[in-house]
Amino acid sequence: MNKFSINVMARQIFLSLGARENPPATIEKSRRTLREWLERRRLFFPELVFENGAGLFRDNTDQRATSPKC
Repeated sequence: MNKFSINVMARQIFLSLGARENPPATIEKSRRTLREWLERRRLFFPELVFENGAGLFRDNTDQRATSPKC
């Protein structure tokens, strides 16, 4: 059954980031491109995990939820 999925679109957009400079797209190129974009803007979020662009993956964790409160 085909149905509208924003997750598929999010993954495609994520992959397209990695293919802009040097096709073909790979997850690793997309991760690197996104990290570099954040760093250029002095945005550092070491707890972020970029797995597939849609935010859906088996090891999805939020480090902030487990870190001690100050």
